[in-house]
Amino acid sequence: MSISFSCEPFSILRGSALDVLPNLQPVDCVITSPPYYNQRTYGVNPNELGRESSLGEYITNLVNVFRAIPLVPWGSVWVNIGDKRGKRGELLRI
Repeated sequence: MSISFSCEPFSILRGSALDVLPNLQPVDCVITSPPYYNQRTYGVNPNELGRESSLGEYITNLVNVFRAIPLVPWGSVWVNIGDKRGKRGELLRI
């Protein structure tokens, strides 16, 4: 984990979500738009979220990330996520 910006009490943390999240203090609210399934490539790491080989693997990885969030018992998570069309044009119902 490396901090690329810090201005008390705020900071930007860079790294894998599964590596960074366990080091955070408990949070009240998370608002996120995770990478969509097979929509874009953000880096060179083939293990980045959204580049999975199957929809099931993508959902499993999303669940693992959300479970790693140190959310307080009364906290909430807001997720903006887009659907994707399959090879025959059908919506995958993500």
